[in-house]
Amino acid sequence: MNPRLMVEAVLYASDKPLSIRDISRVISLPVKEVSSEMRKLVRDYGKGEVSMTIVRIGNRYRMQLREEYLDIVNTVSEPELTRLELSIMGFIASHPSCKKGELREKYGERYLSPLETLKAKKLVHGTRYRNTEILTTGKRFFEYFGIDRSKFGEVVKSVSEDSEGSERNE
Repeated sequence: MNPRLMVEAVLYASDKPLSIRDISRVISLPVKEVSSEMRKLVRDYGKGEVSMTIVRIGNRYRMQLREEYLDIVNTVSEPELTRLELSIMGFIASHPSCKKGELREKYGERYLSPLETLKAKKLVHGTRYRNTEILTTGKRFFEYFGIDRSKFGEVVKSVSEDSEGSERNE
């Protein structure tokens, strides 16, 4: 079998970003060969007339649709997360260590089912605290959304400062 096609197939089939070492284990090829084939694939997908691209997230790779094609496929693809789940996820991500009660205040009782879905997908982690739960981003949050963990705090801080500034100006 062609090594490049094997790497491409693994990237296509995976729902999460994979490292060179992960791919190497799956297809039983040396890391050096997988790395070489990955460079070629990234180059080919970067310059070709294709709707897919290969993005690098930290030291992992993921195959995904190019942004200009997302609107076209929205009508036939089902979102992995509902709007409410995304909203709750955004709230938890922008309010580190928020309490479950804060979700109840913001969303009412309708937050319960989406929160359980987010926990099951490991996008949110809950830790018991007295008679409530402290919620934080989970293990898969950063890879799922393609966010660099080291820059996340800076982004949240700048967004919260911008929103505070706009509230003062109103």
